[in-house]
Amino acid sequence: MKRIAATAAFATVLFALQMLPALTQTEWVEITASDGSFSFSMPEKVQEQRKEEGPSDFRYETLTFNTKIQSAGHMFIAVRTKYEGDLKTPPAKELQANAERFASRLKGKILSQKEISWKRGEGDTLSALDVSTETSYGTFRQLYVIEGNNVYALTAGPPKPENKADIERFFASLKIPKR
Repeated sequence: MKRIAATAAFATVLFALQMLPALTQTEWVEITASDGSFSFSMPEKVQEQRKEEGPSDFRYETLTFNTKIQSAGHMFIAVRTKYEGDLKTPPAKELQANAERFASRLKGKILSQKEISWKRGEGDTLSALDVSTETSYGTFRQLYVIEGNNVYALTAGPPKPENKADIERFFASLKIPKR
């Protein structure tokens, strides 16, 4: 289960969001990872943060994008973790491990989770897990999608009546091209 160490980077990003400046822009921007592995929309253009981690026998790379909308009180995080070699863990267990690691790192608890088939395109689906986690920062929705040795994670929240549409827009914007 060394792979779940990658979610530590994901949790670290969430803590770092507390330090971001307030944003007021309301126009959404489509963002594509530099390697073309995925794209999504956020309320503003953000910089990709690339990090390679892990011991020599288990390397992985993360691409992270995040923003916090101070005035609206919500945040968006998109992460792609690419593991060297094939994942030996069944997809459902890998997705579950990522969700549990996120909750653990933030001293939170998983409120609900549902295994889903995430639709990439016409007739093409990927294993995914839709999760709601309660933390001291509020409740966050996460979506974990697995494709081969890549795990994609979107996190948004905390949900409020005034940002529900933005959160739904963020999750609906995820695109993972077929390779």
